[in-house]
Amino acid sequence: MDYVKIIPCLDLEDPITSARYYNDSGADEIAYFDSKATKEGREPNIRQIREITRIVDIPLLACGGIRDVEDAKKILYAGANKVCMNSAAIANPDIVKEISEKFGRNRIIVAIDLSTKEEPVEWAQMMEEKGAGELLLIHNNHVENYVEIVNEIKNKVRIPIIISSYAIKADDMKELIEKVAELYAAFEKDAKAQAENGNKAAGTRARKASLGIEKAMKEFRKASLDAAK
Repeated sequence: MDYVKIIPCLDLEDPITSARYYNDSGADEIAYFDSKATKEGREPNIRQIREITRIVDIPLLACGGIRDVEDAKKILYAGANKVCMNSAAIANPDIVKEISEKFGRNRIIVAIDLSTKEEPVEWAQMMEEKGAGELLLIHNNHVENYVEIVNEIKNKVRIPIIISSYAIKADDMKELIEKVAELYAAFEKDAKAQAENGNKAAGTRARKASLGIEKAMKEFRKASLDAAK
């Protein structure tokens, strides 16, 4: 990972308004998480996903209600850039392989709930092997060792990792990025050591990671001050 992305979740009570807001505010991507669709056993809200993609010019990842390859197809054909799943992958890990082979691994994200999933590191490795293009690590702010779990997963897989929490304020996000930054500080140290031994590519990635985190931290510090006014 060369930089920090900001991926806010849309307000499902008014996803169109929040999509416009995040799009205009500089978000890198936006996430449409309809978790009730899975719990209630209904199909993805294709109409709403299509409406959102028509008004934004940043990538949309959509999650909720995915049961099979056909559901994933409907979401992608509606304009979403990526599908994200959790329950479907748990029920049938091979669905990840099927979607990856049909649409490309860059189109599928597997979510892992660190507060409920046993053996998350092994599961993350399996999902990468099945064809996941990214991993979304979710926690409920009560997983005390989540930074260590994230670090272990990062060291075991080669695909990008998205870290999610229930943060709703700039200070919450700032704290999250600071914790994640600790991981990349360790990465930078290791990569610099490799660079000194002749691995220049590793050193370049380390510097990019460091600069990206520093930029994001400055932005969140500013946002925190603005929110306190």
